[in-house]
Amino acid sequence: MGAVYQARDVHSGRLVAVKVVRTRAGAGAEELVRFLQETDILSRLRHPNVVRFLGSGMTESGPYLVTEWVPDGSLDARHGGPVNHAWVFALARGVARDMGAAHAVGVIHRDVKPGNILLDGSGGTAAIPVPKLTDFGLGDGGRRRRQRPDDGRVQHRGRGRPHLLRRRRSVGV
Repeated sequence: MGAVYQARDVHSGRLVAVKVVRTRAGAGAEELVRFLQETDILSRLRHPNVVRFLGSGMTESGPYLVTEWVPDGSLDARHGGPVNHAWVFALARGVARDMGAAHAVGVIHRDVKPGNILLDGSGGTAAIPVPKLTDFGLGDGGRRRRQRPDDGRVQHRGRGRPHLLRRRRSVGV
C-alpha cells in the first residue's frame, strides 16, 4: 500500500519515517481510505510500544504520514541465531502492552506479524530492544465492529491475513 522513507525533520534535526501512498497504476480509493484510517488510528495512540505519530499532511502527489524513526528494523528482518527466553518474553510483553493500549481506545490492529513489529535498541537495554507496533492500515478503529445479539461476541468485518485469521478465530480471539 505505501512506501516508507527515512527523512530528517528540518526543525528538530531528528530522523523520522515518512510513509506515502504508492502512486502506481491501480492504486485507488481503497488504499487511500486505509492510509487515512491508519493516520487516524496512530494519531489517537500514545504508548511506548507504538510508533509515535508526529504528523500528517497532503502534497500534490498524495497524503503522507510522519512517525518516529525506529532504528533497528523489524522483527522480520532480524537474522538467525539463537534467542534467549528473556528476550522473547520481553518482546511478547511489549507487544501485549501495545495491543492492550490500542484496545483501550477501541483499536484492533488485525495485522500483527514480525514485519510490523519494529525493534528500538535505544529505548531498552543493550540485549533487549523495545518492540514497537506499526502499520495500522488494516486496523479497525472501532467503526466497523458490531455486537451479535445472539451471543454478545464482537464480530469483525473487513480485511486481514487469511492464513492468520483462521488460527485466531479457531481459538476464539
